[in-house]
Amino acid sequence: MDLIDVVDLEVSLLSGSSVRLQISSNSKVHELRQQAQEAFGVRLRRLFLGDRPLSVSHTLAEEKVQSGDRVAVTVSEPSLASTAYAFALVRADGSVVTWGDPDAGADSQDVQAELKDVAEVYGTCFAFAALLIDGRVITWGYPESGGDSSALNLTNVQRIVSSTSSFAALKADGSIITWGRRAEHLQLKGEVKEIEASGGAFAALMLDGTVISWGDPDFGGDSQVSSQLKNVISLAASDRAFAAVTANGQVFTWGHSDCGGCSDDVQEKLHSVLCVQASGGAFAALKSDGSVVTWGHPDCGGDSQAVQHLLKDVRQIQSAGDAFAAIVGEGRIVTWGDPDCGGAGPVGAAGAWRLEASAGAFCALLDDGGATCWGDPDCGGDCSEVQHLLREVLQVRGNACAFAALLPTGVVTWGSPYSGGDSRRVRAELAGAWRRSSTSASAVERAPKRRMLEAKEIEKG
Repeated sequence: MDLIDVVDLEVSLLSGSSVRLQISSNSKVHELRQQAQEAFGVRLRRLFLGDRPLSVSHTLAEEKVQSGDRVAVTVSEPSLASTAYAFALVRADGSVVTWGDPDAGADSQDVQAELKDVAEVYGTCFAFAALLIDGRVITWGYPESGGDSSALNLTNVQRIVSSTSSFAALKADGSIITWGRRAEHLQLKGEVKEIEASGGAFAALMLDGTVISWGDPDFGGDSQVSSQLKNVISLAASDRAFAAVTANGQVFTWGHSDCGGCSDDVQEKLHSVLCVQASGGAFAALKSDGSVVTWGHPDCGGDSQAVQHLLKDVRQIQSAGDAFAAIVGEGRIVTWGDPDCGGAGPVGAAGAWRLEASAGAFCALLDDGGATCWGDPDCGGDCSEVQHLLREVLQVRGNACAFAALLPTGVVTWGSPYSGGDSRRVRAELAGAWRRSSTSASAVERAPKRRMLEAKEIEKG
């Protein structure tokens, strides 16, 4: 190996463990990943230079990796994804298990042979898209919802986002390809940082802080405030509108006014905003002082006057259908919005550190490793039958009518049996969620506890 071509790198895990590796700058990124896997003794998923994911099919030189750089790697751990009525589990070995409604993506039999080395899975209402470690994309489910991407060149993809019926893929060259219902087969050139989706439109946040939107104008596809969208740091989307947060804490909105596209009534309060969360028809902005400002349709959580005195020291906001829930102080929960979607509970809940949601219910992950639910029982709001199994919960995912919880021992589900709340058909496959092909049993046993601790630190920080 010619010394002039060698790069000396620090490769590190999120836990802080790191190794120094030397490799040719002409080597592919996947070769660096293989070296790192051997050094750490665990199966690795993705590599990052700063916040930028590296394409495994590119050389280190093409990705501008230089000697002295620190490359972050993520351990391959199980993760959950959902469509409206189905779930998908990416197992630690990179394979995928699906269950729920076959017409909503639960039937992955035709693509199972291709679902290897999967990094992430994403869902529209009725289709899934799997992003492989090598940057390719595999899709299945209802074609008009994005289940058929056979006509597209989906390679070197770094990230995917989804709306109710279409996908958008961000490629390594900064371009975007969209497919599914009402999706334009456009390639948007430029440095893209983030993409958000409403029910029928997309908005892309560029690295220079500007925003480009496209799709159905009735869903926010035509931004009327584009000239004001500068120095934007994050985006949020309701069913038919968008909100953008700028670096100085201002908020700009566009789209259908009934869904929060007009924030004129609260604009004077929208300063020092950290982030915005959207329900189906409203927005909630979390400010730097821990207070919350809401707008949009009152029945969808746009009116929070009744609980404003409780919304202090807010840590997280989540939405379920047309309701909001917030974690305040040391883990107490405050809710507002549609009572049928969980806007009127839970009573006496405390010790929450994270909130997840279905289309009509909430699930709170608790400090003791358990979980509690409330909202529409038909949407997973009643978990009493599996409450004794919800121990050491690592991740919860909701779809329209059910929840799935990832545990160190596998996956527990509840809610509508037809939407994935009944997972008995794939029980054996789900029990193998943590199996890795290239790691020791002790490493697998340590992974769940480490992940929980890291997640809590991120949430509190």
